[in-house]
Amino acid sequence: MGSSRVMCRPDMLLLRNEVQGLPPHDARNLLLGFRHAQVPSVNSLESVYALLERPWAFAELIRLQRKLGPETFPVVPQYYYPNHSEMQFTPEYPVVVKVAHGQAGYGKMKVDSCKQFYDLSSVMAMNRQYCTAEPFLEGEYDIRIQKIGPHYRAFKRQSVSGEWKTNTGTSTVSPIEMSERYKLWADEASGLFGGMDIVSVDAVRTTEGQEFILEINGSSSGFMPSMVEQDNDHVRELVLARMVQEYPVPTSDAQRPAAPESES
Repeated sequence: MGSSRVMCRPDMLLLRNEVQGLPPHDARNLLLGFRHAQVPSVNSLESVYALLERPWAFAELIRLQRKLGPETFPVVPQYYYPNHSEMQFTPEYPVVVKVAHGQAGYGKMKVDSCKQFYDLSSVMAMNRQYCTAEPFLEGEYDIRIQKIGPHYRAFKRQSVSGEWKTNTGTSTVSPIEMSERYKLWADEASGLFGGMDIVSVDAVRTTEGQEFILEINGSSSGFMPSMVEQDNDHVRELVLARMVQEYPVPTSDAQRPAAPESES
């Protein structure tokens, strides 16, 4: 018997994986197809598409900082380089260079000197990718503020292996108080790109006691390991609520057949 093909159309999507990551992982063609078919999802397909590239998302953080002020919404300073030939000016060294859309510690490099930066620019000349550079901040710990629907959570991550990338080495994760400041960050981020039901804000607290927002993540955000079961329950409730909105159950009146007209 020959192979058979099965075609299906999902009623609702829950997107928890990254759409694109290390080559060859790239599912943007599927994302575009779901949007073309008008499939509802959590988060919205518009917001998932907007978060595919770091500079696009970071631009919204800059906009929020201008609206709220740097004291209320402190975003780390960042330089953008569309290609290697533009890599001429940087913040004060050391800096962290992030290449293209790398996730989970990939595509990031700490650069300590001008010589290293120019060496990196010669490597960047071998591809057509953009990159960004931001000051390296000596962190006391990383912060993640998480929002799933109406549920908030905040936790910190501290390296115990000496790695400057705390998401790649050994680290400890523990909950911290959800302050009004953190709640504001999460609320403002959740309103971006038409609204995001699942969002996280990554920040760093420096050894000098300052806090800076680094980036935002959408529905692919990782959850705190000790709370993952509870957070998955919140996601399930959120998806069910969205499905009810998209596919409302007919009322009893609508289900009841119309009464026959009386004869005159």
